[in-house]
Amino acid sequence: MSAPSYRDGMLAQPANLLDAATPLRDALAATDLGALREGTIVFSGIGASWHALLPAVRHLRSRGRRAFAVPAPQLRGVRELADAYVLISQSGRSVELLEAIEALPAERVFALSTRGDSPLAATAGAFLPLSPRQDSAVSTLSYTATLQALGMLAEELVDAPLTDWARVAELARESLDRHRGDAETLAGALASANALDAIAAAPSIASAGESALLGREGLHLPADGEETRQYLHGPLEAVRDGFCCLIFGSEREVELAASLAGWGARACVITAAHDAGAASGVQAITIAGVTELASPVLEIVPVQMAVAVAGEQLGLGLGGLERQQPDTKIADPA
Repeated sequence: MSAPSYRDGMLAQPANLLDAATPLRDALAATDLGALREGTIVFSGIGASWHALLPAVRHLRSRGRRAFAVPAPQLRGVRELADAYVLISQSGRSVELLEAIEALPAERVFALSTRGDSPLAATAGAFLPLSPRQDSAVSTLSYTATLQALGMLAEELVDAPLTDWARVAELARESLDRHRGDAETLAGALASANALDAIAAAPSIASAGESALLGREGLHLPADGEETRQYLHGPLEAVRDGFCCLIFGSEREVELAASLAGWGARACVITAAHDAGAASGVQAITIAGVTELASPVLEIVPVQMAVAVAGEQLGLGLGGLERQQPDTKIADPA
């Protein structure tokens, strides 16, 4: 089955979120989560999956759980780093995750993947379904489905469901219409940029990382994603005319957006605050106020839309990776 186009994947996200929630909810109810309910949990993924796991880790830690994000290569040879492991791979064929699981107690590994017959899921002690649909080559729908799945898992582990995920899917659907004009404005800034910085408050750090990845994969822009406080300690020194800066947050981030615009950047703040666009030269995209676990789903939609429009303006198809490396995925026998 061929992958959907970037635009088709982007537009399918609301339906995909709804379709993915019920199988995952059923799996969470049927799976023994005992190893995840106590002790230390390590989460790991690669690429977009790495960015998507960060909100869940933060949520668990904020509620007193020992939860950590560890890059997959660092798991090799460290068998007893945690009491349980959550490994995330949309394809279930990422080499880095498969090498990691070889070094781990597989019975304490929970694999989050699209297919239960993937190599990762087949090796792990438990499988949690990610999404029923194939993703676009430049990730769209599996990224937001991973945010949702890990959000649902995190809420289950602290016995405190807070998010109406069906409502989040509906808000994502509304965003695809409501932010069309916003996306076209942002697309102009992206298409004319020679560099992209994406900056976020800690709850939205996934959005900064994923936006930078979209900029590099989709628009071939030099791009970086940083947490706000880290960005203030030096990286902002490079900003000047020709930069596009995406800022996610509602406090220090609004002030930072104004400063970046003053230094010549095209600045766009994506926020639930309603007065973020007061500064001259700052575009503000206002999203609905939802829980911190759900907010990254809504934050990334206008960025994805802008990347689609900018890609068209630049003559980039976003249909695949031109420099796909053969040693990042094992072959799919299907």
